[in-house]
Amino acid sequence: MRPRLIDSPEQFDQTVDRYVEEVGEYGDPVTLTGLILALGLSSRQSLAHYEERPEFCDSVRRAKLRVE
Repeated sequence: MRPRLIDSPEQFDQTVDRYVEEVGEYGDPVTLTGLILALGLSSRQSLAHYEERPEFCDSVRRAKLRVE
């Protein structure tokens, strides 16, 4: 298994917050693809792997809600 790029839920949340703020400054929409790239991930499946981990589950779900 590959090492995680994001070490903690707090780091995950901070990265999501930074992405949403930066996108908002330009008036661009928050997208799932943009979120995945901002997190340093390469696919939706990579995000799903984080969601499967109990410690990241809530953070991933909140991030997805922010995209909606």
